[in-house]
Amino acid sequence: MVKYDFPCKAYTKHYLEFCFGSPVIMRNDSYIGKNFYRLVEDQYEHQDSKLKSLYDSVAVIIITQDVHMRKGFMLSKSGVAEFNHLVEDFFKKQINAMLLAKMDSGVEINLAINNFIYPTFRMDESIMTHECIRKDFQRYRKKLEAA
Repeated sequence: MVKYDFPCKAYTKHYLEFCFGSPVIMRNDSYIGKNFYRLVEDQYEHQDSKLKSLYDSVAVIIITQDVHMRKGFMLSKSGVAEFNHLVEDFFKKQINAMLLAKMDSGVEINLAINNFIYPTFRMDESIMTHECIRKDFQRYRKKLEAA
């Protein structure tokens, strides 16, 4: 097993650790894992030092020795950004689907976030603010209504 320090946002790190453990053991048997391994590039490519300033957290990802030997374990700057976006999008879609289901059953959005979303994902305001979740859900609903 090989460790890789993956720069990411705080809630991306939290979601990866919530789903895959800490450190994140990345396997090729999930949607997120398959996409991570798809983005892994040649081990000789160097990370851009500016990348760390874009993200406020680092998730430790464990990959198998086999993948390390075949593909390496470095992600390009664009690969890191793409994987961050993929995980963020996947996480937010889950949150929005859960909020929509709660609101359809008559629960107010603020209660749904405080009583369902935060406990379900074991997170608090320091990871993803209530306001961020609510605004993202409002954008999601507008897209649904427009479609």
